[in-house]
Amino acid sequence: VQIYTQATNALRRMGMGAQWRPITKQDLTMSGDLTEANRMGQRSSTLAWFWRLEDGDAIGEILESIYRVNWLRAKARVARWTEEKNIIAHEMRWTVNSFKYFSETWREW
Repeated sequence: VQIYTQATNALRRMGMGAQWRPITKQDLTMSGDLTEANRMGQRSSTLAWFWRLEDGDAIGEILESIYRVNWLRAKARVARWTEEKNIIAHEMRWTVNSFKYFSETWREW
């Protein structure tokens, strides 16, 4: 970041750095997707501005792979939550049935 800041300051002094945005601490925070795969609130996280730049083929390929990874993670989250929803529905039925069974068993005593 320090080298980037020095370079953009030099470009500004030469009158060519107006298009370069500063990198803030918020831009450098690590995505929760990397540190905690199943955390809550993932849908609100966004990539830092410098990952969303489109300049050149190499960067375009890198961004495409980043978008694919993010899409796959989102798809995996949907699959996990769908599976969890189905499991919870079955668990609730099993719980009610077990309560009924034990209720009948205790009445016979």
